[in-house]
Amino acid sequence: MDYTYESKINESFEYVDESEVSSGDESSELSMVLEEMKRLRMENAELKNDNSEIKEALRNILTLQMTILEQGSRFDLESIGNAINSLKSDNCVLHETIYSTHQEILNVKYLLKNKRRSDPCENPIETEINGEWKLIESNNVDDFLYSQTDIFPFEASRIRHSNVCFEFQNNQVKTCNWFLQYSNLEVHYFGIPNEDEVLFFVKDNKLISVQKSREANGEVFSTIKRFIDNGKLHIVWERNGFTCERVYEKLDNWSSNTDPFKGTDSIAP
Repeated sequence: MDYTYESKINESFEYVDESEVSSGDESSELSMVLEEMKRLRMENAELKNDNSEIKEALRNILTLQMTILEQGSRFDLESIGNAINSLKSDNCVLHETIYSTHQEILNVKYLLKNKRRSDPCENPIETEINGEWKLIESNNVDDFLYSQTDIFPFEASRIRHSNVCFEFQNNQVKTCNWFLQYSNLEVHYFGIPNEDEVLFFVKDNKLISVQKSREANGEVFSTIKRFIDNGKLHIVWERNGFTCERVYEKLDNWSSNTDPFKGTDSIAP
C-alpha cells in the first residue's frame, strides 16, 4: 500500500516533503523512523509532566520546612531548660537514695554478722560442722541425679565426689565444695534467701537449706538437711520427690593445705 502525504502527517505529526514519499522498502523504513519519532515525542511529553510534579513536590517540601522553622522559633526555650534542670535534680536525688539504701543494707549485714544469733550449746552442729569433710558413702545418688533433669553433668560429678566445707560465723554460714581443684564457695545469711531463693537455717541441731521456685508464691522443691551422727556428717537431700543421702568423715587438715574461707568476709549472700 502506498503512503500518501496526508497519512504521513497524521501518523508522525511531522511535516514530510511529498517528494520523499515512495513505495517499497524505502517507504517501510521511513514509516519505522516516523513511528520512533512519535514515540520519543510522547516520552518527552511524559517527562515534562513528571518534571512538573517533582517541582511541585519540592515546593511543598520547602513550604513545610519554613512552617516547621517558624513554629520552632516559637518554642519556649526557657521552659525546656527548666525541665532539663528538674530532671537533673531528680536524678541526683535518686542516686542519693540508692547510695543511702546501699549503706543501710551494709549496716544490716554488719549487725547480722556481729550479733550472736543463738547459743551454740543449743545447736552443737554450729561448731562441730566447721571444717572440711570427705565423702565416704552415698545412697541412691545415681538414681537421684538421673531424675533431676536440670542438674548439669559437671555439677552431678561434683555432687558425687566432692569434699564439703563449712564455717559458721554468728548469723551466716559459708559453704564450699572441692572437686578437681575447683571450689564452689557460697555465703548464706540466716533468714535471707539468696538470688536462687535458697534459705539457710538451723533447727533441731540440723543445718537445713530450702529452695523455692522463682514463680510467684513459689513452693519449696528442694530441702537439704545436714546433721552429725557418731562423728559422721550426713547430708540428706530431697528434691522434686526424690531423696539421696551422702555420708562424710571430718579431715584433720584442709586437703588443699589452704583455708578456702580465708579472705571471704566481704562476700555478699
